[in-house]
Amino acid sequence: MSSNSKFNIKKYHASDLQTLSLNIFPNGETILHYAHKHLYIIRRFYKVIEREDTRRRKKAEDEDCNMTNFEIPFIKNFNGDTPIHLCIKNENYKSADVILSKLCNTDIDSHSRQIVDCLPGMIKADIPSLKLYFDSRLIQTD
Repeated sequence: MSSNSKFNIKKYHASDLQTLSLNIFPNGETILHYAHKHLYIIRRFYKVIEREDTRRRKKAEDEDCNMTNFEIPFIKNFNGDTPIHLCIKNENYKSADVILSKLCNTDIDSHSRQIVDCLPGMIKADIPSLKLYFDSRLIQTD
């Protein structure tokens, strides 16, 4: 996603965005790698997926069945960078904050080994949701 390209996220249905988020693109990148410079897209992407999860959860409750939340894969690209690494390197701290706040609600093993080496950069950048992230990890490991 170059700075000149336009990605109108509003025209996509939640299921399309979920499918898009499961794709691995060239250089081992996900949609979050491409969107790391675009805070609006990251926020909107998560908002659409969370809204769909809420809708599915309500439907599952009505039908008395189990449902798991959708998780966007959080992986390193072929250069060894996660979307948070790219955010920190490019000083897109608000984007890093949004992504990290969403990781608070996921299983620790889905991403923890991927971001351990960029924790010092997040501390130095004073990412607001870092305390919440650490607190959520502590609760999961009790």
